[in-house]
Amino acid sequence: MLYPLSFRKECETSNKELKNKLVTVEQNCEAVETEAMLQGTATQPAPCLMVEWAQDAWRMYHMLYPL
Repeated sequence: MLYPLSFRKECETSNKELKNKLVTVEQNCEAVETEAMLQGTATQPAPCLMVEWAQDAWRMYHMLYPL
């Protein structure tokens, strides 16, 4: 399926932004101790779950909008 050029550029921009944020989150998580990564609260999920969610969202985005 072919998408208009403007849509593709918008997707590429969004993809780059999401990838940069994911890399930043992963780098910040590497600095945190393992035990702290596994702890979460009722109002704030564990950081490891947030990273997993971001990775899943990035993969799903690419499945839905392949370039």
